Amino acid sequence: MSRVKSKKYDGVYLNHLQNGDISYSIIYKDIHNKTQRLTIGKKSQGITEQYCNNKRNETINQITLGEQPTAIKKRAKKNIIYLDDVAQKYLAYLEKKTTPRSYQDIKSKYKNHLKTLQQRDILSVTKDDLLKIQHHMEKIKYSPKTINNVIDLFGTIFNYGLWIKRRIIQSTKSNYQS
Repeated sequence: MSRVKSKKYDGVYLNHLQNGDISYSIIYKDIHNKTQRLTIGKKSQGITEQYCNNKRNETINQITLGEQPTAIKKRAKKNIIYLDDVAQKYLAYLEKKTTPRSYQDIKSKYKNHLKTLQQRDILSVTKDDLLKIQHHMEKIKYSPKTINNVIDLFGTIFNYGLWIKRRIIQSTKSNYQS
C-alpha cells in the first residue's frame, strides 16, 4: 500500500500491508549525512511505534558517538570496501612496478591528501568529498598539477578496487561452475 508518517514520532513510518498487518520502518542520517531507511518489523511480530522510536533514538545516539549502529553492522559487513585497504594493495603492487622515488611520491600524496577518506567505503565517496580536498589544496596554494595528480590518484585507486572486486566475483563464479 503506502508508507505513512507516524503522527506521534519523528522518523518513524508505517506501511499498511494488504494482509492487514502494519510494517514499521525508521529514517535517519548516517555518518556520511545520507538518509537511510531501516525496516524494523511488523505489528504481528510485536513491534510498536514506540519501539521503533526507541530504536531510531538508539541508532542516532550510536552515530553521534561515532559508533556504527548494530542493526547496520550485520547488513553492511559484506559490501564495504575501505579506501585504505584498496590503497594498501595498490601501493604494494606499485612498489614492485615503479622506481623507489616514484613510489614514495605517490605514497606521500595518498597519505597527505587522501587521509580524510581512508576509513570510508570506497563506493560512498562523492564528488563533493573530492571537491573539498581540491578546495583545501587550493587554499594551501598547491599547484594545479599537484591537485590534479591527487584527484587522479583517487581515481586510479578506485578503478584498482573495482578491478580487484571484479576478479573476486569472477573467481567465485568459476568455483561454483566447477
